[in-house]
Parts: sequence; structure tokens; C-alpha cells
Amino acid sequence: MIDSERALSQLDPEEEQVLLLTYRDGLRHDHTASMLGMSVRKLYYFLFNARRKLTEVLDRLDLL
Repeated sequence: MIDSERALSQLDPEEEQVLLLTYRDGLRHDHTASMLGMSVRKLYYFLFNARRKLTEVLDRLDLL
């Protein structure tokens, strides 16, 4: 497993999905929110928390 997959696997599944759809797949926020059945505001909440948690995981794995 590559480092990025290992780090992402330590997030909650919904947070991982939000990050992948938004950044890997390049979907706009409104499209990602619609696909996941949530408001854009809730998507922003998930993105904020997912980025924060991912930073903590990467730091813990000494990948930053």
C-alpha cells in the first residue's frame, strides 16, 4: 500500500470519499455534495475536518 492510501485509510470513510471526489477526481463542490446527498455547507464541514485529520495522520506517519 502506498503512503497516501495508508494515510487516507485512517480517515472515516465519508471523509475519505469527500477528499477523493473533490481533489483526486476534481469534482466541483456542488457536484460532490449532490453525489453524496449532502448540502454544500455540510461538504465544507467534511472537507475542513478531513484535511485536518489527514494532516495529523501524515504527521504521525512522518510523511509531512
